Amino acid sequence: MILKKMRLLLLTIIVLIFSSFFVSALENSFEIKATPIFKSFYPTQQGKYEISIINNQDVSDVFTLSFTNTPKWSIETEPLSYLSSITVQPKENKTFYVYITPVPYYLFGLSEFSMLATSKNSELTKDATISIILRNPSKEFVDYTPLVNLDVDIPNKINPKEPVNIEINLNNRNNLDIKNLTITISSTYFSTTKYTNLGPLEKKTEIIVAEYDPLMKPAKDSMTVTIEANGVEFKPIKKEIEIVGYTTLKEEMQKDDSFLKYTRSVTYQNEGNIPTKKKLIITTTLF
Repeated sequence: MILKKMRLLLLTIIVLIFSSFFVSALENSFEIKATPIFKSFYPTQQGKYEISIINNQDVSDVFTLSFTNTPKWSIETEPLSYLSSITVQPKENKTFYVYITPVPYYLFGLSEFSMLATSKNSELTKDATISIILRNPSKEFVDYTPLVNLDVDIPNKINPKEPVNIEINLNNRNNLDIKNLTITISSTYFSTTKYTNLGPLEKKTEIIVAEYDPLMKPAKDSMTVTIEANGVEFKPIKKEIEIVGYTTLKEEMQKDDSFLKYTRSVTYQNEGNIPTKKKLIITTTLF
């Protein structure tokens, strides 16, 4: 009888241990973080927050977002489709932005609400706290704080022999007329700065042409794009690129014919950035 009770107790302990391991694995299956970029703003402006969902699982998962205690705020994600669902690959850190717009009547001062992310795989829900300071403007108008969205289009592979168009997509999120916006592009092999302006609520695309040494060797590099508006520097965008190899053979032939003698002199010049081989076939007759 005592032996039977001891076996039952041992079995119970084993079950509890495995249960604790399962709960711990479930709790650590994903993480959610909210980092404020603009948390203090006026009613004419928007708050901006960087959200990260980290999938620690070995399989992909789909997460749905919901928000608590938000009757005074209008919420928008970028991309907008993330309001419906977000697919995160195994071991991936998915980062996106959430914009908060106050809704009349305004609730000035400090406010907080929770952003909830629910896993489709486990049905587990985790939350991140978003803190907002809505500033009460005085009778005198208060200047806007720059709020610009940045998106870049850079080819993954670059042929150094050809100029590369880098597209910088800018979106002014408020009514501030930005007269001095600085775009800086930097990498190991190329860097430049361009100055432009951005009107209220304007969307525009700036094209910057990158030119490389045509004979530079193939290499891997990273290109970083940063913008600054009215003294405010925004989070840079970094992209991994590859300088590819290419070959271009230039052929020159000289002829020298005489009695019973037939001479052809062929010169090849490689105008590419990697070595190459050329098979030369010479036809002749039995004579």
